[in-house]
Amino acid sequence: MRRAQQQTLTFEALDSSTGAELLVVSFAAADIKISKDGGALANYAGSVAELGFGFYAITLTAAEMDAAFLHVAIRKTGMRRVDLKGFTTGNPSFKVVDDPLNTATTFKTDRAETATDHWAFAGVVVTSGTLQGQVREIAGYDGTTKFITLAEPLSAEPAADVYMNLITE
Repeated sequence: MRRAQQQTLTFEALDSSTGAELLVVSFAAADIKISKDGGALANYAGSVAELGFGFYAITLTAAEMDAAFLHVAIRKTGMRRVDLKGFTTGNPSFKVVDDPLNTATTFKTDRAETATDHWAFAGVVVTSGTLQGQVREIAGYDGTTKFITLAEPLSAEPAADVYMNLITE
C-alpha cells in the first residue's frame, strides 16, 4: 500500500456461523471503521462495491491512506469479522535487542544510525508480539548505545526480537 494514495481493498463476506459466502450484504457507515496509526476507529464514509461471489471492495481516499499503519475493521451482524491491517511503504523498521536496561519507555534497538536524536520526534508502532498496534512518539535516540526513549511508555516492556516500524512522515 502506498501512503497518501487512493487504494481499493477487497474482502470476503462470510456467514458468522457457517462460514458460507454471503452473496448480498448491505453495509451501513458504522459497519466499517478505519484506524490510522493506532488512533481511534472512525466510520468509513465511502461506499461498498459488490464484486460477486461474496466479495466486496472499498476504496480508501488519499486522506484515509495518509498514515504509516492502517486498520480497517469490518463488523456486520451475522458476518465473520474482517480486519484488514497493513503498513504503507517508506517506513523503516527495527528489532528490539535483549538488554537488561530495557523498560517500557527505553529499550535497545538494532538500528545503525550513530547520530544522537536521529529518530527524536518520529513515531514508532509495534508490529509484532503482545504489544502489537501500540503507537508512541520517540523522545530521544542515543546513537552510541542504540537506545530509543519514548515520550510515553508502552503498556509493558517490549520483548527481545519484537519488530517495530518508525513513523517518519
